Amino acid sequence: MTQPSAWHYISKVTLRDAWDELRGVLAGTIALGIFALLLIAVPYGIIYFTGAPTFVSNGYSEFSDFLKSIPWWIIAPALISAFLWLARGQRFQFPELDFKLWLIIATIQFVAFAGFAFVPWWLMVPAYYVITSPLLYLDRLIEIGREKLEQEQQSERNQE
Repeated sequence: MTQPSAWHYISKVTLRDAWDELRGVLAGTIALGIFALLLIAVPYGIIYFTGAPTFVSNGYSEFSDFLKSIPWWIIAPALISAFLWLARGQRFQFPELDFKLWLIIATIQFVAFAGFAFVPWWLMVPAYYVITSPLLYLDRLIEIGREKLEQEQQSERNQE
């Protein structure tokens, strides 16, 4: 038996389930946006737009210069090693993607990463989350639909 597509699972989700999940996603997005605005965007925005040579902007410049001086062949293995250490014992499962779902994900990622070329990073980091959060919502709807389908199949087996 072949596994149903993601769209089949989404068709099992009721509007009530989708609305409940959407409220959670929106609440998380708003909370993260406010946090990022207070912690990152406001101070860096003031520094960026005033052009004031403050301790933070000078310190950032020195730190940025330091990071640029480290060769990529040191940074890449260090990041991979850190990821492997943090992910130890975890199981990763990639979702089954049909062409339509892959196209949606790829388009959203291209739009989000294109923003980094035109918008300052301190503004784009929270915007990236806002742009890509519908993908998290879509993934959660697929999971809800998969659970509902399993419940339907279990109830059919119990009736037999």
